[in-house]
Amino acid sequence: AQPTVSPAEQRTYFDYKIQELQSRIQLVEYMLENGTPDAEQKTSAAAELKQWNAQLENYKKLKSSIPGT
Repeated sequence: AQPTVSPAEQRTYFDYKIQELQSRIQLVEYMLENGTPDAEQKTSAAAELKQWNAQLENYKKLKSSIPGT
């Protein structure tokens, strides 16, 4: 059976995921700028930011490929 997910539902899903990642990125960037992270936290945060930014771009590309976007 073929899944029946409408383009509007797909857009809503990707909007949510994009917003979630942007929020995570902002939170970690804020911590790096205004907190006192140690070297391990900075290294971990940089790796997470790189991964999340890649995911964010992927979600944006997928959203833009949804018909009617």
